[in-house]
Amino acid sequence: MSVFAGATKTAAQRNQIHAIGRAWKADMVGLQVRLDALRAQENDLLLTPGTIAPARAEALARQEAGLLEVMQAERIHNEIALRSFLSDSQLSQAASTIVVYARARRGNRPSLRGRKVGRPACSTHARSTRPA
Repeated sequence: MSVFAGATKTAAQRNQIHAIGRAWKADMVGLQVRLDALRAQENDLLLTPGTIAPARAEALARQEAGLLEVMQAERIHNEIALRSFLSDSQLSQAASTIVVYARARRGNRPSLRGRKVGRPACSTHARSTRPA
């Protein structure tokens, strides 16, 4: 979900935003394929019997980190491009929606306050941890 999802947009803005989104998705597909290939190489390396060359594993991990960094930079670049189409009032509207969404999520998250020490996390564990 884009941080701007809560803003009401004109048809022209929606078209511009969809065009940017389609281009971004096409870029991300190529990066994701490369990331999946790296992770498959890591799995092969880790699951193959015998000695593992730490340098090879570290090289794959560095390549993966680099791809993830590129993907994150592309996401931010995309959000900045989307932001350029919105007015200040639309940005305020989007910000208000994000705050409401965050509050709703916090409301649905279980709290650890008031929890007794040793109290089981769920009823399944309650049955297995109670003394007979």
